[in-house]
Amino acid sequence: MLAHHRRPMSIVYVVEPAYFRFSVQPVGEDAHLCIKAARQSSQASGQSNLNHWTLETGKEYNLQLDLYDQNNHRIFPSDNIRISVQFPEDALEVLKSSKNGTSHVVVARKTGTITVKATLEGVITSNEELKLFSHPVMGSQELAAYSPIQIFPNQVNLAWDVSMNASERFNLAAKGGSGDYIWTVLSGKETEGGSVVTVSQDGALFVKKVGSAVVVVSDLRNPAMCSHSVVRVSHLANLAFSQGRVEIYLPKNPLGESESRLSSVLSTRSVELDIFDLLPDFQQVNQHPLNQKEKMDNSILSVGLKAVDIDGNSITFCHNLPIRIRPIDSSLVKVLPGLHHLPSPAKDELNSNVCAFVRVIGLREGFTEFEAYFTTGEQKEEQKAVSRFPVVVYKDISFLPNNAFVAVATGSSRRISFTDGPNPWELDISSHFVDLQFTEAPIGKTNPSIRQKPQAFVSQGNTN
Repeated sequence: MLAHHRRPMSIVYVVEPAYFRFSVQPVGEDAHLCIKAARQSSQASGQSNLNHWTLETGKEYNLQLDLYDQNNHRIFPSDNIRISVQFPEDALEVLKSSKNGTSHVVVARKTGTITVKATLEGVITSNEELKLFSHPVMGSQELAAYSPIQIFPNQVNLAWDVSMNASERFNLAAKGGSGDYIWTVLSGKETEGGSVVTVSQDGALFVKKVGSAVVVVSDLRNPAMCSHSVVRVSHLANLAFSQGRVEIYLPKNPLGESESRLSSVLSTRSVELDIFDLLPDFQQVNQHPLNQKEKMDNSILSVGLKAVDIDGNSITFCHNLPIRIRPIDSSLVKVLPGLHHLPSPAKDELNSNVCAFVRVIGLREGFTEFEAYFTTGEQKEEQKAVSRFPVVVYKDISFLPNNAFVAVATGSSRRISFTDGPNPWELDISSHFVDLQFTEAPIGKTNPSIRQKPQAFVSQGNTN
């Protein structure tokens, strides 16, 4: 037998409970990525992990209640203690609870402040009776529930070129949570991380080389609330024009004749007008006739570009690449300096594949096309995109005679003549075909009407 002083032993202290201490931890695999990013960011900043009282709506959390004595010693939660917890039913849903009331799996259903109250009521005796305490221990904890964090875009495909400026930034955006974020590029064996991209604390992404990385945005109040974006950096393989508006209004005093007037119009141009040009289906049908302001909005045209990398993935941003847009007839239109891009939230919500766009103005009436040129990878030789983008410049329509109103008697007719305005399209029969659609004949007519809709061949690369 073992000597008395070598036998295993334990000292049990019987104390009175004094107060509760609450803790909240996320449940599920989704929390692992957030926790990894939180540890990495805390190590970089020297911050220690603290308990956080913020929840994400729709996510499961384990709410733990621990009892402590007056000397701050944690009391063992035996099975026969009974703790009652009050949850606001409209804000917090309880999925599962332990029998003694020390552990609860909860889900926040709406944003706002949530107060949880707990009471140590008594213990269950050997006779299965509840013995109430004369002085029950009570405690409460306030929790803050926020909407889930979303990152835009949630997947980023970028093209790398040797001519790229290392200071070129790609803006990521986030919404949800408390609004205060920590941005982190994950590092580890499974990802190249910081050697491919870096990210600033305002969400600016900087490319360093070809590869892949994971960017995590976490809530400052609770790093376990996060979202992430997968970033892939590759080489550009192909470039094409995207579909969009193709007509430019030419005012009486063209914008190209006055730099100050052009600068004034550009400074007040909103991103919604660019979206209407690049995604015409997004715009509601205009009322006719257009007022003067709407006409002037159409005096600048945004022409979009789309691109794919060598793996066939759509490029998210390509405004940093050496791309040049040239008109076949430079006397008709002028390409304004600069390659632009849609902001991240708008681009993601509209599900647009436009990676960059240019703005153009009309110089005189007529029809022409744009061509795109680019370089890629280690090649210095300029390449031409397969597709072209047609564009027409037109003046405001004028009716003859120049009367604001025309009076026509019942049963009579009058011919109305006009000059200028949008002209019929000059379509190359080798690149287009006409789709004939028959509509039902109106009442009183015997012959159906025919609608002609010119369609471009898919091989032209102008379709999405």
